[in-house]
Amino acid sequence: MNYFTKQTLKRMAADTVWAFGAIAVLVILALTFQGCQPKTEGKPSTGVVYTQFDTWDQLGGPTQLLVSRYGQVDRNWIIKAYPEWRAELHRDGVVRWDPRFNCVHFSTHFVAWAQLRHYLESFHSGAQTAQSLALGVFAYRSNTRGGHALVEIVTQNGREFFEPQTGEFVVLTPEEIKSSWTRSL
Repeated sequence: MNYFTKQTLKRMAADTVWAFGAIAVLVILALTFQGCQPKTEGKPSTGVVYTQFDTWDQLGGPTQLLVSRYGQVDRNWIIKAYPEWRAELHRDGVVRWDPRFNCVHFSTHFVAWAQLRHYLESFHSGAQTAQSLALGVFAYRSNTRGGHALVEIVTQNGREFFEPQTGEFVVLTPEEIKSSWTRSL
């Protein structure tokens, strides 16, 4: 084998390795970003952005606010997205309340899931949006069942409460709202 043939074979081998490497990178990127787009149509946020102080006013009092800009949550998106979230829980084996996965866990999981959807939506749009959705866990003393947790949300309708175990918006009494011991967004 002459020198020219050896150099040609070396270049061909290097080109082949490079080509397979490039293909592998493209496949990995495709698989990584394949699931990024949320399945639920619409956006979690209405596009209205509140400052910490605006959010405090919307919620009517002491709340642990952890970021400086909050996005108003689209109430209709919550209703449409709930079945997707519930299906994810079922795929993971959570099909009902359990002392090891109680109201606090349902609420915390729903809040984190909605925040992830907000992040993915804003990541792909490239737009400057709110840092966080205006929703968080609200723990309080229920008039009918003792201590309970659900999700407190600022929507187009103002402050609302969402029960992630049933997928329904609920109305709390003034006494229940005052009994809250944990509120954070």
